[in-house]
Amino acid sequence: MGEKAVDKRMLMIAAAVIIIIIVGVAAYFLMQPKPTEVKEIKIGVILPLSGKLAETGADLKRGIEFAVEQINAAGGIKNLGGAKLVVVFGDSAGKPETGAAEAERLITEEKVVAILGAYQSSVTKTVSEVCERYHVPHLNPDSTSPALTARGYEWFFRTTPHDAMFAAQHVEFVNWLNEKYGNLIKRIAIIHEDTEWGTKTAEAWQEYFSAAGYEIVKVVSYHAATVTSLDSEVDALKAANPDLVLAAC
Repeated sequence: MGEKAVDKRMLMIAAAVIIIIIVGVAAYFLMQPKPTEVKEIKIGVILPLSGKLAETGADLKRGIEFAVEQINAAGGIKNLGGAKLVVVFGDSAGKPETGAAEAERLITEEKVVAILGAYQSSVTKTVSEVCERYHVPHLNPDSTSPALTARGYEWFFRTTPHDAMFAAQHVEFVNWLNEKYGNLIKRIAIIHEDTEWGTKTAEAWQEYFSAAGYEIVKVVSYHAATVTSLDSEVDALKAANPDLVLAAC
């Protein structure tokens, strides 16, 4: 990844952190019986800091730390008299049950006023359930399962488009390819991991491409937590003879 891409990611994360600061501060004062002096605002962040996505989690952690440094160096939260932002990290290890336990710890022991995370849709799902139960704002900048915002939660906020939106754009792109190159794509196969994100993405593709008149000739899933080879899955896709393979892996 180039320096420009890294800078862009860090700026996006910084913007997300700033948004959750506003939400968290509002929630903090709503819980106070009367105005009080605030010296620091404590935010919880849940990321996959170990496991298969540890490298991604480390990148996100650095971006958030950079944003916090910039905010505090600029004088902190100005309308709170310069209160400093403090971030407490939790490691989901890429597991939904671990993410939920970390959310519980951050809320009940660390006393955070809001939570940011948790990258993977399956982990975000369980973390948001904990936040909803405790009435703690949960801001999510990167999980794209459509189901996350279809539950009617009051304390869950997402800043990224979801996969149904992406699926609609994918159909538009394939339509354009067919118009430009002569209807080469009619039969579509899908391969996806069996996570919240992978499953919901595959469902969105099936819905939108079928509605657009494409034939879904094969859908293959695999267990993301234990897979070591996709040879058999690839063989199944090849046997279906698709014109296009969509992968949520």
